Amino acid sequence: MLLSGASVAYAGGGSTGLFHSPKGFGLVFEWECSPAIYNSYLLYADCFPMLTGDSTVPGIKLDFSHNKMFCLSETPERRICLIAGGGFGAGYVQDYDMQKYSLCPMLLGRTGLRAMYTKGLRLELAWQLELGLSVRRNTKGDYLSTLYKAGIYRAFLPGLKISYAF
Repeated sequence: MLLSGASVAYAGGGSTGLFHSPKGFGLVFEWECSPAIYNSYLLYADCFPMLTGDSTVPGIKLDFSHNKMFCLSETPERRICLIAGGGFGAGYVQDYDMQKYSLCPMLLGRTGLRAMYTKGLRLELAWQLELGLSVRRNTKGDYLSTLYKAGIYRAFLPGLKISYAF
């Protein structure tokens, strides 16, 4: 009976917090649709080109993902889950081999671990693959599109979300 009550405490509602990664930093809002499903909205500054010295200005990204949780461990105080999800995003970012920023629509795939505590704290460590197209104009004014290589090359860099449920 205690475990079923704990499951109800985790369901429903939203959380808001911060995102930290070698890729960048930003804000996150999450909405729990059910005890096993949540949606995540992430707005962050893409700072990786600044860390490598390729740029002095960060890009910007907005991501949405629909995630499923698979419970690994549950106690009355906390719940630890494996997560997997997919979604889409867009950004104004700099890719490898490019001097200028370009628009980049993308599809996302995510996997990681999530810990949820009854006091409202949510911690998530996840990896995200971004399959996208980098769309830009060349010197002649024509539009060019190439594969967004940074979304694939940087998939091994983890992201940490720290949020609080309200």
